Amino acid sequence: MPATAAGEAYRQAVAAGTWHVFLTVAGVCAVAFALALLVKEVPLRGGPGAAKTHQPVTPSRDEVTG
Repeated sequence: MPATAAGEAYRQAVAAGTWHVFLTVAGVCAVAFALALLVKEVPLRGGPGAAKTHQPVTPSRDEVTG
C-alpha cells in the first residue's frame, strides 16, 4: 500500500502529539517521585514490639451512640 502525503502527515502529527504527552507524563512522574521522598515515614501499629506497648482503644458510650 503506497504512502500518501495525507497519511504521512497524519503519522507525523500522531507521533509529535504522543511525544509531547510522553514528556509531560515523565515530568509529572519525576515530580511525584521527588515529593514521595519528602513524605515523613510513620511506623505502623503492628510492628515488632507492638504487642507489649499497644493499648486497645475502646470508644466511650457517647461516641458509639452519637
